[in-house]
Amino acid sequence: EDVLVELVSHKPGNTFLDDLTFSQTYKLEKLLQTIVNRARWLSLQDFKSHEMYDKMNPYIYKQIVEGIIERLEDRYRRT
Repeated sequence: EDVLVELVSHKPGNTFLDDLTFSQTYKLEKLLQTIVNRARWLSLQDFKSHEMYDKMNPYIYKQIVEGIIERLEDRYRRT
């Protein structure tokens, strides 16, 4: 799992979302958390444009979207 986490950490753009199904299927929590944490830094457009957008588990979707919103709220508060 550590090797997969390292690989996912270096994938460009939103391509790391390709590994979401694998991490969910095999219950690889560390990998899943890495993907969620990275996805929280995507723009909404990059997130929505990935093929996994309509296929992901609603709980994972919620974690990612809430992370995006929190990041944007933090940025807004600083300005």
